[in-house]
Amino acid sequence: MAGTNLRIAIQTFGTRGDVQPYIALALGLLKAGYEVQLAAPVQFAAMTSEYGVPFVPLPGDLLALIDTPEGKSAIVNGQGFGAGLKLMKHVRPLMRQLLDAEWTAVQAFSPDVIIYHPKSLAAPHMAQRLGCAAILASPLPGFTPTSAFFFRSRTWVRSIASVTRWRLEVRASCSAKRCAPGGARPSDFPAAAPLG
Repeated sequence: MAGTNLRIAIQTFGTRGDVQPYIALALGLLKAGYEVQLAAPVQFAAMTSEYGVPFVPLPGDLLALIDTPEGKSAIVNGQGFGAGLKLMKHVRPLMRQLLDAEWTAVQAFSPDVIIYHPKSLAAPHMAQRLGCAAILASPLPGFTPTSAFFFRSRTWVRSIASVTRWRLEVRASCSAKRCAPGGARPSDFPAAAPLG
């Protein structure tokens, strides 16, 4: 399919270890002749531009929250459930900003395929709404089944209430013409072979 102008959006979120593998993936896809857009936290704009990867900055406020005293208390110091609950008042509005920015990025790019990190919580829903294929590409075993790391769980992101609420709001506000660009459909791609 190289050189067919297939448009591939790569959606990721997290720290350097969550972004750098997707920069490498984007470089390989660009070299193969695909049109690629990488959406990741704004903190990685310089790194992606260094490699010439087309980049859409996503809000980095959730990452910045980790560096606050409350964030460090909840995550780094392991102060447990109570510390995590204190962060929730901050997380919900920041998550909404992130989801909206991701949606804007994929709509503007009109991809044929969305390749996503597990932390890009709404990516499979965005692909479904746009009528394009979605491919989970985790840099760590556990979410993406392999013969060495078998994983039978249903997609856990569907259980997250904020993503579900956001998806319903997008569905209600999205016009069919704007949200259904012509492009590849999941049925255009061969089914994956069973794990062996």
